[in-house]
Amino acid sequence: MRYSWSAQPLVRALRIRDALRATVASRPTVWLSTHGVRSVRSGARPAISSMTRVISTLLDAIIFDIGGTIVKEGEPTTPIGDLVPVLLPCVVADLAFLSRRVRIGAATNTFVMKEPAVRSLLDAAGIGRYFEVIVTSCDVGAAKPDPASLIAVSTRMKLADPGRILYVGDRDTDEIAARVAGFHFTYVHTGGIRESVVRWVDGQL
Repeated sequence: MRYSWSAQPLVRALRIRDALRATVASRPTVWLSTHGVRSVRSGARPAISSMTRVISTLLDAIIFDIGGTIVKEGEPTTPIGDLVPVLLPCVVADLAFLSRRVRIGAATNTFVMKEPAVRSLLDAAGIGRYFEVIVTSCDVGAAKPDPASLIAVSTRMKLADPGRILYVGDRDTDEIAARVAGFHFTYVHTGGIRESVVRWVDGQL
C-alpha cells in the first residue's frame, strides 16, 4: 500500500532546505577531519575522540540511503543477478565505528528489489550485519521523496522520536523525505559516512 502524505509538509520541507542552504552558504568555512577539528568559528571544538562520544547523546539511530551513499550507484537496467556492490571509500571502517555508538538502518529507492535481495548484496559485500533494518521503495510501494521507507525503518526499529534520527543521503529527494518524516538530514561527504556524521555533530555543538 502506498504511504499517503500531503503536499503541505513537502512545501515546508522545500522551504527548510532552501533556508538551510542559504545559511550554510553564508557561514564561515569549517575544516574538520577524522583526525581532529579546526574551526574558524569562535569557541574551541572538542577533540574528535570526545566529539564522537556525543553521537549517542544526540541520536538514537542513523539511517542511510544506499546507492550513492554506501555503494556506488548501479545502472537501473542491470539485472539483479549481475549486480555487484562496489563500496564507497571507508564504508566498512565507518560502519564499524558508527555501529558501536548508535543503531543503524537503511532506507533506499530500488526499481525491483525488496529487503531480502538488498540485504543479500550487502552481506556479500561484508556490511549487511551493520544494518538492523533495511527498507526499500519496493517494500513500501513508494519512492523518495515520499518518506514512507524512512518511516517504515523507524517504525520497525521502534524509534519513538523522529527528532533523534539522522538520515544520510546524496540526493535532494533524500533530504526532502527526511524533512517530511521529521528526521535530521546530512548529505554524504566525500570523506565518507563517518565524516558526514561528525560534521553534522559539529554543527549541533
